[in-house]
Amino acid sequence: MAGQTQLLRRLPGRGRATFGLVSTTSVRLYLESDHLFYVANDRFTESYKRFYFRDIQALVLCRTNAGKTMNAVLTGVAACFAALGLASYNSWNWGSAGLITFGAIAAFFLLLLLVNVAKGPTCLCQLKTAVHTEDLPSLNRIRAARKALALLLQEIETGEV
Repeated sequence: MAGQTQLLRRLPGRGRATFGLVSTTSVRLYLESDHLFYVANDRFTESYKRFYFRDIQALVLCRTNAGKTMNAVLTGVAACFAALGLASYNSWNWGSAGLITFGAIAAFFLLLLLVNVAKGPTCLCQLKTAVHTEDLPSLNRIRAARKALALLLQEIETGEV
């Protein structure tokens, strides 16, 4: 193996695979000269999958409404806490302590909202082979998915497949 080095390049994107309501599995994608390397880590074990470029039949990227839904939920929660803060200041005799407390909680949810908006729209990315379809949860934002798919497509086109 002297003189032969295999280089793994990490693809952009980070995400978690969800099973029911719990998302405990962190997924990362790596690019090698002839295959895509899928690493799933659930804190105690790691599992690996290889997808050789010659076996990949399609890469599907679909925009989802999960980001917009999360924006609506975060806006609603922030508005509720802001309203509670104003109500506590005016009528509950808490004075400025209620306004500051509920205002800080509302500001926290507004910060989460800004982070979600800055990350951009959400998507679902799938890799299809002749045998099955694999979700790629690390590519859950459009910007990261497009970068990763461009790198993957470039590697497929320049490789000897």
